[in-house]
Amino acid sequence: MGRVAVLTVIFVTLSGPAFAQDNATVQKLADQLAEAFNNNAAAGVGELYSEEAILLPPGADMRMGRKDIQAFWAQQVKRAEALSIAVLDVKPLGPDVARAVVRGEMTTKGDEPGYLAGRNLVVLQKVGADWKLAAHIWNYGADWAPICGIAPSAVDGEI
Repeated sequence: MGRVAVLTVIFVTLSGPAFAQDNATVQKLADQLAEAFNNNAAAGVGELYSEEAILLPPGADMRMGRKDIQAFWAQQVKRAEALSIAVLDVKPLGPDVARAVVRGEMTTKGDEPGYLAGRNLVVLQKVGADWKLAAHIWNYGADWAPICGIAPSAVDGEI
């Protein structure tokens, strides 16, 4: 009888839906994104987004869909390097959806490299057996625009 109870608990645990409800699961996804970015693999970064994903980068146009997001990251990997991501908080929103808050840090490339730290909010969605980014928005500190080569007046007044 004891074996049946143990096997039942194991079976129920293993057969239940996998949740992106813990920092370790989301950190694994974040590490995959950083590794692909740091290897200049925009396609690898893009594969971590769902087909219908939305990307809302600061100082740039909204990107919709995996292909558009891959194109965005193809440009970004030319401009920055040494991306690291730390997961700060994860909250389940259902069996197939979670929200995560992360901190990203990177160095810009060029004659005068700069350090950028950003705060990110992502919505993760279960797609098949994998967790994908469904929505991703972030911002930087107040002095980010000049470091990125964007005139501060170009972002003044944006909502």
